[in-house]
Amino acid sequence: MKTNVLYVILVVLFTSYHPFLLSQGEWNNWYFGNHAGLNFGAGMPAPLINSQMWPTGRCPAIESDSTGALLFYTNGNILLNRMHNATPNGNNLFGGLNGAQPVIAFKKINADSLYYLFTVGDNGWYNGGLCYSIIDMRLNGGLGDIPSGMKNIPVPGASEANNALTATRHKNNKDVWVLTSIWNNGYKYLSYLVNSTGVSTTPIVSNSFLNFNQGNLSWGYLNYIKISPDGTKLICLGDTGVSSGKAEFCSFDCNSGAVTPLFKFHVIHKNDTLPVLRFEFSPNSKFLYITADYNPDSIALFQFDATKSQYSQFMASKVYIGNVLHPEGYGILQSGPDGKIYEATINDTLLNLIKFPNLNGTACSFQTKAISLKNRYSNDALYNTPQISDHGLS
Repeated sequence: MKTNVLYVILVVLFTSYHPFLLSQGEWNNWYFGNHAGLNFGAGMPAPLINSQMWPTGRCPAIESDSTGALLFYTNGNILLNRMHNATPNGNNLFGGLNGAQPVIAFKKINADSLYYLFTVGDNGWYNGGLCYSIIDMRLNGGLGDIPSGMKNIPVPGASEANNALTATRHKNNKDVWVLTSIWNNGYKYLSYLVNSTGVSTTPIVSNSFLNFNQGNLSWGYLNYIKISPDGTKLICLGDTGVSSGKAEFCSFDCNSGAVTPLFKFHVIHKNDTLPVLRFEFSPNSKFLYITADYNPDSIALFQFDATKSQYSQFMASKVYIGNVLHPEGYGILQSGPDGKIYEATINDTLLNLIKFPNLNGTACSFQTKAISLKNRYSNDALYNTPQISDHGLS
């Protein structure tokens, strides 16, 4: 009997792990902000001071191998190898300079040495739409590079896509969905399937309730997408004009790639209507953490029940977690490989921490100024990582 009980406990603990923990070391290195970085190899994040990432408010892409050894990183414009040098063919990538999510990377299916690097432009500096490049780690003496003719390849149907870019595992646990957004007689989501044969040429197109216009899309900070680790929910920021700072909460079908909008919302707190800034799902996908503008000099953190698909129930689930005194910035949130959530603000040498994000309410333990960057500065972006997790089918 004791053996059976122990078995059940072990199964529960294992299946409740954050998906990043199952990947070993692939997400151990972070580079972001003004030459800032973190390494998670020892469990607790340790500051990295060797970054050549120049000051950026964009979420970069970073890849490490299963042992946690750095492979490459990029802000969407230039590809840097593990020696922190630009690769020979890694310049002039088409990641937008204004958008918060200009780039994302992941390993090519059934190819140990090859990686996809997707970029999305904006209406400002780079207007190349959704493109992809192939990184071959066998090139450049094992430091990696982009082969000739394999850089900035346009993805059909996405020439006007901009600013927002994310990815998640298909329900078959092999393929990957790459998602971006486009304005075409209304705001729309585009989902592209990437499998062993390559990148699909026909996207799954889903409509949205969001109220953008083409001019507003040049403001990349207004556009941002996250998908829950279990691949069932999606949130996107947000409306412009009088509705600025609204987010759209959606269901996502990781089998078909379809996005179904559920409702739009602001954060309502003490009779104030607060614009949504940034967000992140808990590792168990049950909670949604949102930062919002609060007073002239602070960024507030809220928790919502992400299992609620009705507007009234979702809004009623709000819990005020805390706030950070800060006159500027978005309160960027990002899950780490240790199952915790980290928050960055502009020009800060310390990160905030949600220590137990799977727990309800203030039991999540929000700690301000918790993680040192060793005198390097964060910005309003951390790390754009795909949700490469187990969605339930083999």
